[in-house]
Amino acid sequence: MTRHDLARGLLVVVAAVVPFARGLNNAFVWDDRIILGRRLGPAGCGGLADVWRQPYWGEGFGPRDTYRPLSLSLLYLQRRAFGETPALFRAVSLGLHAAVGLLVLAVLGRLAGARVGLASALLFAAHPVHAEAVAMAYGQLELVAALFTLAAVWLYVRAHAHPDGIRPWPLALAVVCAAAAACSKESALMLPALLMVVRAAWLVDGGDGDSGPAARARRFARGLGWDMLFVLAVVPYLMLRWRALGQLAPEPEATVTLGYTGAQRVKAVVIAVGEAVRLCVLPTGQGLYYGHLREALFGRPYAELVWAAAGVLLVVWLAKEIGRRAAVFGAGWFLLALFPVMNVIPTGLVVAERTLYVPSLGVCFLAAAWLDKLPRAMARALLAGLVLAGAAAGAAVVGNWRDEETLWRTTVAAHPRSPRAHLSLGQVLVDRWQASGAVPSPAELDDAAAAFETAYRLNPALTQALVGQGVVAARQGDPARAEQLLRQAVAKAPDDSGPRAALRALLDEVRARTNPGRNADGPDPADP
Repeated sequence: MTRHDLARGLLVVVAAVVPFARGLNNAFVWDDRIILGRRLGPAGCGGLADVWRQPYWGEGFGPRDTYRPLSLSLLYLQRRAFGETPALFRAVSLGLHAAVGLLVLAVLGRLAGARVGLASALLFAAHPVHAEAVAMAYGQLELVAALFTLAAVWLYVRAHAHPDGIRPWPLALAVVCAAAAACSKESALMLPALLMVVRAAWLVDGGDGDSGPAARARRFARGLGWDMLFVLAVVPYLMLRWRALGQLAPEPEATVTLGYTGAQRVKAVVIAVGEAVRLCVLPTGQGLYYGHLREALFGRPYAELVWAAAGVLLVVWLAKEIGRRAAVFGAGWFLLALFPVMNVIPTGLVVAERTLYVPSLGVCFLAAAWLDKLPRAMARALLAGLVLAGAAAGAAVVGNWRDEETLWRTTVAAHPRSPRAHLSLGQVLVDRWQASGAVPSPAELDDAAAAFETAYRLNPALTQALVGQGVVAARQGDPARAEQLLRQAVAKAPDDSGPRAALRALLDEVRARTNPGRNADGPDPADP
C-alpha cells in the first residue's frame, strides 16, 4: 500500500465521519427507543439465542415480518456493553460507515480506476441521504448488510481476476460474506443479482481479442454456475427465517398495500422509485417518516413520475457520455439494490431513507464516472463542491434530530401535509409533560392542541389524534370537551382494548377532578 493509497483512504474516512459526527450526542428517537429500550432490553430479549430464534421485533412487540439476526446481535452486544448511552452507538455507526466507504473505494477503484473509485467513495461517504442509516442505531442493520455485501463483491472480483481461472479461496470467502449479509438484512438477498451485474459490466472481457456481444454473452453464461453458489448462500438464512417466523414471506397485514386497488399498488411502485431517485439526486426535506406521500398514493403522483422519468433520461444521456457499460452498471446497481423496497413485492413501507444506503452507490458511481470525463481541474472543483455540499447537508439533517421534539418539529416544517408528523409532535409534547410532571404553559397547550387537530384534519382515521385532543382539553380545564372527544375516540375504535383502557382511565381522571365524590362503582365511563 502506497502513501497515495493511505491518503485516499484517509480522505474517505474524513468524508464519512465529519458530517455525521454532529449527531454523536443526539438522544434515542424513533425506532431506537423501541429496539434498544424494549426489544433488546431485559424484558424483550433473554440473550443472543433469542435474537436468532425470534423475529426482528421479538415475540409480542411487533409484526412477524422481518428476521435480521446478525445485525441485531451486534446491537444486542452493544447494548450489553454500552447500556443506553447514545454516543457509543453512534460512534460504532460512524466506524461502520467509514469501513463501507473504504470498501467502495477498493471495489470501484479496482473495477473503474483509481480516480472514479475515489470520487465514488467520497460522494458516497458524504451523501446526506445516509443520515438515517448513520445517525440512528437501528441504521446499523443497513451498514452491516452493506459491509458484508461490498466485502463479497470485492472478494468476488478478486476471485475472477486470476488469468488461469477462478480462485477458490476468495470465492469461498465471498460466499460466506453473502450469507452474513443475508442474515443482516433481507435486502442483501439481491446480492447474487448485483454480482451478475458486476460480472456482466466488468469481468467478461476475454483475452482472445473477441469482445463482441455474442462472445461476451457466451463468457457470461459460462460463469453462471459459480454465481449459483451465491444463491445457495442464502439458504441458511431462509431456513433460520422459517424457523423463527414460520413463513418466508411477510404477512399481508404487515405490508402497506394490503387492500389497495391495482392502481394504488402501481402508484406505490412509482412513488418508491421516483422518491428514491429524488433523494439520491436532490436530497431535501429529509425525515424519518414520509407520511406526506399518502396524498400522492391516493391522488396523482405527478412529481414522482417526473423524477422517475428524469432518472431514465439521465441514464440514457450518461450512456453517451461515460459509455454504455458504466451507465448500465450504475443504473443496474441502483435498481437491483432498490428492488426489495420498490413494492413490486409489497413491503412494510413506501419510502425510507435508510433503504437507499446501498442503492445510492449506483448514483454516486454515475456521478463519479461523469466527472472523470471532464477536464481534470473542473472535475476536482466540482467533486470538492459536491462533497462539501453533501457534508453540510448531512450535518444539518442530523442536527435536526437531536431529540424527539426537534425531529418532529423539523418534519412538520418540511412536510406540513404529513398527518403522523403532526400527531407525533403532539404526542411528544404530552409525553414530556407526563414524564416530568411539569405544568405546561397555555402556549404549550395550544401548540399541542394545534398539532393533534391538524393531524386529525389531514387524516380522520387517526383515532390517536382525538385522544390527544382530549388529553390537552383536560389539561386546559375543559372537561366537557375532553369527555366528548374521548368518547368519540372510543366509538371510532370500539374493538381496540388498549386505547379503550387508556380512555377509561383518562375519563375517570376528568370526572374525578370535576366530581370528587362520584361513586367509583358507577357505569363504565368509557362506554360510548
